[in-house]
Amino acid sequence: MKIFFYSAGRSACDNGCQYSTCSQRCLMFLKNLESLKEITVLPGGSHFNTPQSMNLRSGDLVILYAGNERELEELVSIKDVFETFRIILIVGQERYVNQEQCHLLNPRYITSVARNGVGLNAVVGKMVGM
Repeated sequence: MKIFFYSAGRSACDNGCQYSTCSQRCLMFLKNLESLKEITVLPGGSHFNTPQSMNLRSGDLVILYAGNERELEELVSIKDVFETFRIILIVGQERYVNQEQCHLLNPRYITSVARNGVGLNAVVGKMVGM
C-alpha cells in the first residue's frame, strides 16, 4: 500500500496563505511522523487529474487535507473519487473535526493540524502494518 497526500487548495502558499492552515505546514508535519516517511504528494486542487494520480491503486491510503470550510466542501464535491481508497482527513481548524461534511468522505480517522500526531501515527502504523 502506498501513501498519498492531497490538499484541496490549488496553491501551497499564495498571497493569501495563513500559516495556521497552510497545506505545506501540514505536509511538513506529516513527513516528520515515522509512519509517513514515504508519502507521495499529489498536486493540490487537481481533482486527481494528473500523471501522479495514475499511481493510485484501490486500497492505497490517501491523506486528505482541507484548510478551511471551502476546501472541505470541494473535497466532498468529488468524494466519489475517493471511494476505493483508505481515507484519513486532516482539517485546518479543530472546529471542523465533528462537522457532518467530514463524515461524508467516509474517513477512517479525522484530526486537525492543531492536534499532536500521536493518534495519527498510531492509526497509520496499523494501516500499513508497522
